[in-house]
Amino acid sequence: MSYNPNSRPPRPATLRPTLLSTILAALAVPAVLAPCLAAQHDTLRLTLSDVLARVRAEHPVARAGAANVRAASARAADLARYPNPSLDIERTTFSQADNVALLQPIRWPWESSALRDLGRAEVAVAQAEAKRDVRAVALDAAQRFADGLRDARTVALAIEAESLAQRGMQRALAARQLGQAGDLTVLQAQVSLDAARRARLSAEAERDASTAALGALLAQAPGTVIAFAGELGSIAPLAVLDSAHALTAAGDAEAALLAG
Repeated sequence: MSYNPNSRPPRPATLRPTLLSTILAALAVPAVLAPCLAAQHDTLRLTLSDVLARVRAEHPVARAGAANVRAASARAADLARYPNPSLDIERTTFSQADNVALLQPIRWPWESSALRDLGRAEVAVAQAEAKRDVRAVALDAAQRFADGLRDARTVALAIEAESLAQRGMQRALAARQLGQAGDLTVLQAQVSLDAARRARLSAEAERDASTAALGALLAQAPGTVIAFAGELGSIAPLAVLDSAHALTAAGDAEAALLAG
């Protein structure tokens, strides 16, 4: 049997299946990531009542206020109780106790009444502060929602204006080709189209800023798309939270629960 030094050993049979598996795995990665990326940008549709409900249920200020009220209630209950008894031991020697007594302090009636009043006052103050803080945050959220809804309407109008300017540009170009208009008409249409495009871009930037501001207040992930639902005329202007509650309750039955 002769030996040929230039001959090459045959390639392993497992090389091709391994390469094919690698290619299939690489192609499968986008398919796996696509639902995750889509989930990150799901549209969150909100009405004014939804925003106010989220603030009252989930905002840290609301939770802190509720915790303060519970703490004040616990202190009031402690003030209304008698103090804990104490054990008094009298010794004559280290190993022998002569007298052992259980002492229970007893307050004067007016002292107990004053402490109970103090506890109730602390609870009332905690409740008032919690309600004030929640109303301030809710008013801020309502104003941000109104800004977002106004900016969304502005974007819709800007898109419509740009579409009209685009059709005007097309008509000007067609008229010039037919000899019915000159370069000045086309230039004027181009200027109008550029102005409409700049207005649309500016409106979209304002809308994105309003969406980000409301999303930050509601603790939404960056990049969350918020769809503002409602009529702009029914919620503006907003100066105090009572007007927001009243206007929302008039247009949404669920919002009537927020007015209390």
